[in-house]
Amino acid sequence: TQAEEASWRYGQLVALIEAQDYAQAERHGSRLIEEFPESGYAGLASLLLAQAAVQAKDLELAKRHLQWAMEHAEGLEVARVARLRLARLLLHEHAYAEAMALIDGIEADSFVAPYEEVRGDLLTAQGNRETARAAYQKALAALPPFGTNRERLQMKIDDLGTLQYPPAESRKTNGANTLAKEPPS
Repeated sequence: TQAEEASWRYGQLVALIEAQDYAQAERHGSRLIEEFPESGYAGLASLLLAQAAVQAKDLELAKRHLQWAMEHAEGLEVARVARLRLARLLLHEHAYAEAMALIDGIEADSFVAPYEEVRGDLLTAQGNRETARAAYQKALAALPPFGTNRERLQMKIDDLGTLQYPPAESRKTNGANTLAKEPPS
């Protein structure tokens, strides 16, 4: 009955998020996590709540949900997805060292491609183009031979060879670089 209850609550959470009722979703999802923390639904609920928090522009709440999923999710895959999403969120906030610490030294198995892509994005944002290229190439090598992910990664690799990005610090402080575009993500 507990599994059924957790499943039902998770379905309700999905419906609330689809209806964009983020406040109610937060209350409902937090209750699910609190009452069924060891169910597989708790980790999934935490991922959904993080997504809803991003949509509601509450990045701190999103980070808390992702951190919870990383530390407590029942399945390793859910924890890896949470880690990856948190790294991307930190990249967005220019917290490069924090984001890199999340993905460094992690055995990624089937997540090699997305982890290496985020590593490449972090390195590109910091102006470390050659190491970024190596990360993107490692990500590309881990993907199946066809698909849009391959095309996106190849574009990132190609951009490293042709575009010149000033370091992130100079984009923020140097008025002469106000027209410089952000590196692709």
